[in-house]
Amino acid sequence: MKTQDSDAGESRTLAQFLESAPDAMVVVGKDGVITLANAQTERLFGHPRDQLIGQSVEILIPARLGADHRRHRQAYAAKPSRRPMGSGMELFGQHADGTEFPVEISLAPVETGDGQVTIAAVRDITGRKKDAGLLRQLVESAPDAMVIVDARGTIRLVNGQTERVFGQTRDALIGRPVEALIPERLNAVHRVHRERYTRGPALRGMGAGMGKLLGRRPDGTEFPIEISLSPIETRDGLLICAAIRDITDRQHEEERRLSVEASLQHAQKLESLGVMAGGVAHDFNNLLVGVLANAELVEAELPPDFPLRAQVQDIQVAAERAADLCLQLLAYAGKARVELQPTDLSGLVRDMLHLIEVAVSRDHRVSFALDSDLPLILVDGTQVRQVIMNLVLNAAEAINDRTGHISVTTTIRHFSQDYLRACDVAAALEAGPYVVLSVRDDGAGMSDEVRCRIFEPFFTTKFTGRGIGLASVLGIVRAQGGAIHVESQLGRGTCFDVLFPLDPEQTTRETSADAAGLRHPAVLVVDDEQVVRSVASVVLERAGLPYLVAQSGPEALEILRAHADEIGVVLLDLSMPGMNGAQCLHLMREEKFEVEVILCSGYEEHDATRTVTDQYMGFVQKPWRVRTLLAEIRRALETHSRGEPVTAC
Repeated sequence: MKTQDSDAGESRTLAQFLESAPDAMVVVGKDGVITLANAQTERLFGHPRDQLIGQSVEILIPARLGADHRRHRQAYAAKPSRRPMGSGMELFGQHADGTEFPVEISLAPVETGDGQVTIAAVRDITGRKKDAGLLRQLVESAPDAMVIVDARGTIRLVNGQTERVFGQTRDALIGRPVEALIPERLNAVHRVHRERYTRGPALRGMGAGMGKLLGRRPDGTEFPIEISLSPIETRDGLLICAAIRDITDRQHEEERRLSVEASLQHAQKLESLGVMAGGVAHDFNNLLVGVLANAELVEAELPPDFPLRAQVQDIQVAAERAADLCLQLLAYAGKARVELQPTDLSGLVRDMLHLIEVAVSRDHRVSFALDSDLPLILVDGTQVRQVIMNLVLNAAEAINDRTGHISVTTTIRHFSQDYLRACDVAAALEAGPYVVLSVRDDGAGMSDEVRCRIFEPFFTTKFTGRGIGLASVLGIVRAQGGAIHVESQLGRGTCFDVLFPLDPEQTTRETSADAAGLRHPAVLVVDDEQVVRSVASVVLERAGLPYLVAQSGPEALEILRAHADEIGVVLLDLSMPGMNGAQCLHLMREEKFEVEVILCSGYEEHDATRTVTDQYMGFVQKPWRVRTLLAEIRRALETHSRGEPVTAC
């Protein structure tokens, strides 16, 4: 009797506990039969509780899931344990009217006088599912990559933009630490910042106060990003929504803008100096007229043996030197008298060979590589000679009293707009072909600070420096529509490239690379070694074959794009820095240039062409014989003229 009273009291206590619970509470025996249910169960499932008692618990579950649920229930009864709310699989309940709805449950095994029972707390999560669905829609429609992580930093949700930006599928990302999206070397620092943020979450706008941030793709490439952070409080705790934006294009645009601004400021500075120099030279020339003319008049009146005749002559010499300096100032200002004539730049340099060799020290070896098929340029020959001499003397001074090498080169090259923006120019120049004078030395080189000031009048790093040689060079070149590009490294030497626009009215020969085109298919020689280009040029010129030269793969492709109809054969070196011959050949075939390609290398063909996957006409091994090279080129030209397909070797 006492036991029955005890069991009855226990049942009442359990019933009272269940009735006060906020969730639907169902007590189920080991056989799966419902023994107790609370009022919330009635409201949630639509069944009166007296109709539920004694029924199998599967009455609360969709029929399609009954068999699976029965199997899981029996397995749980064999090994009962506490299971918190939301753990395990996704579950569904069924209302008395047949409507299904998502639920989550917690399970707790309890020993009673009648044996073991299981108390199940059941919670309707329809609202939460709707919220989650809405959140997914919002995240998916966002223009930025959206990543939602929990307080532990685990990725819970990403959108399609995240897949595109980071190059990973959402299935591969969900469940992983958010540090999978940043460079590994930054993981520890990022983790510290993330944990600090979760302790005091707050809205952070895009790019606000986080410094330079980087993302990482699976192949290891890194890219600049900016992010915004939004904390979201949910029933399951804190979630953090990060909007991530790839700013690679913006950063490149900003770098380009800063470069253009720096070039513009530099040009404005030089222009201001030019205006001042021109004004000073003009006024000073007027003063010199009085000095020089009066000195000449005085000398004419003096008897031959007059003691001060020598001093009067010194006055004239000094005045003449001052007049020369004024001419240089006017040249720098771009106001010197200019007589433009169609000019062959290579011929101009050839006329100066002896003068240049005499002007520099015997310790300085001077080499020349002059393209014999250059288009004409419209320049003042006298002033261009001054440019050449000033650049050569500047190179000699950079080498100083050491043994060194100066190279003077003329060629035609194609330049992009980005390259031209980096030049010292008077006005915006268009991308395209330019005749180039290059003067390179292996002297001391320059720092970036010095490089920015070399064209200022009277600027020098030498204690004895007094002139304006480079300043006048810039003035002359700019006055004739050209540009100067300077490359220099401390201890490695300097290269000045002077760019002259082509004469639009005239050409030197049918083989020149201007708009008139080439009468016969030309040979394009592509080699990074100057000596190879020079020797090949001489061989082709003596054979009466038109030719063009390029010192790199990218330059060769630019020339081909500009003169695709004029070039029949490409003599292509395989071992070039940067883009090698095999890569250049592949791009030629991709762009469908109709040219025959002859490969050349210092290695045997079998070894040299191991990485070549595209078709080519022939192969010559260095050092090649003239007869061998010409025979291969003529064979290729004949094939090209017949319009036969490229031969695979």
